[in-house]
Amino acid sequence: TSKVSAVNGLPNFKNEKLDCEDYKLAKSKRVSFKPIGRMRSTKPLQLINMDVCGSLPVESCGNSKYFLSITDSFSRMVTLSS
Repeated sequence: TSKVSAVNGLPNFKNEKLDCEDYKLAKSKRVSFKPIGRMRSTKPLQLINMDVCGSLPVESCGNSKYFLSITDSFSRMVTLSS
């Protein structure tokens, strides 16, 4: 059906509530995730953050277009590997 006769050949949409599971699922709102707070480390290597970066426009000396960044949350020491 069409709300404002926007499509030829479809009957006009009447103001009726749709009671279809697919419609309800499509219109449903997802509940927000609860914040987990900030995790803190109390010693080195207790919590690390890793990120793969790339594809870079220029290859490294070893012909890599990606690199791995590892950061220790406690000391803030960063290690890069390609």
